[in-house]
Amino acid sequence: MRCPHCGTEIPSDADAKLAKLCERFTLTDRQRDVLACFLRLREEGQGVAPTLDEMGAALGISRVNVFEHVRALQRKGVIKRSRSKRSIQLVA
Repeated sequence: MRCPHCGTEIPSDADAKLAKLCERFTLTDRQRDVLACFLRLREEGQGVAPTLDEMGAALGISRVNVFEHVRALQRKGVIKRSRSKRSIQLVA
């Protein structure tokens, strides 16, 4: 699977996780894009969560827009996040 915005190939492990999450949760297209980007960047960072700035750069959107989508993913129970910079974690 390719990231819809940057065109980078998403590793198969991330692809499988994304497919599972999309089955369990009702996500908008943009939320799915943000989640796919998170999984891809985390895979590339050897398990280290990306920052909102890194995700925004990869998706071509602002950090504020990434934050809004991350917050929506939090409300849906897909991820959890604390105030630290690289704190996004999958819940499911």
